[in-house]
Amino acid sequence: MKKYNIYIFNDSNQPKFGWFKSCFICKTITAQTYFFNEKKIIDKYIKYLVYICPECKNCILKNNSIRDLYEKKVKEYINSMKH
Repeated sequence: MKKYNIYIFNDSNQPKFGWFKSCFICKTITAQTYFFNEKKIIDKYIKYLVYICPECKNCILKNNSIRDLYEKKVKEYINSMKH
């Protein structure tokens, strides 16, 4: 089974191949990722990781309404990738 990591982040002027990306929520440059979910599709195992700065991660973990909005936006982004 092939394993794939899909990284989700905001567009920025950071190099395409590098570990610093723009936070999905606030666009702060960060190297930290936060596990979103994983899927098994036929012979593929796909893991979605979102670049999230520490401040936004704390907000997501502490506030349910912010977490719900975050999850909705990430799901919309993932669904838009498939088209």
